[in-house]
Amino acid sequence: MSQQGTLVGNADVSFNFASSPDANQAVFTAIWRFFNGVMRSSSYAQLVAVNYGSGGGSTNYADENNPFGENAFQVWRLPSGSSLCPVDVYVMFQWADSSAFGSSPGDPGLLNGGTADGVGVAVAYRDDGGSPWNGTTVGSGSDTKGTPVWTEGTSKLRIFP
Repeated sequence: MSQQGTLVGNADVSFNFASSPDANQAVFTAIWRFFNGVMRSSSYAQLVAVNYGSGGGSTNYADENNPFGENAFQVWRLPSGSSLCPVDVYVMFQWADSSAFGSSPGDPGLLNGGTADGVGVAVAYRDDGGSPWNGTTVGSGSDTKGTPVWTEGTSKLRIFP
């Protein structure tokens, strides 16, 4: 098997939360730290947008000061050279538990076709290589989504799942 680029990973993540909201928030925060850490520093990911969530103050775990709040979301661009795809791929993560998934500031949004609790992921790209993200791109914790979240522009839009 041929290797494409440098492998990156994070093997030191473990959680011991008794409550579901803390567990969902912890998974979301671990994803943030992975993408904002090793993936970003290796140029495998570039931050497109982040919202700290309802009542959120920053990018920390629930048991730290200024944690991500409910319905926080993050959007990353995986450049074509790092994603083994001929075009840039965009990945969005969002979490919720006590609040309905897709409530403000993470609206619009669905998880498993509804307002279930958990951590959601969506992947999108456009055949022309343009950005499918239809939201703000400030990256300071207050970004917003457009409606719809992904846009095809003048190209074909691919969304997973």
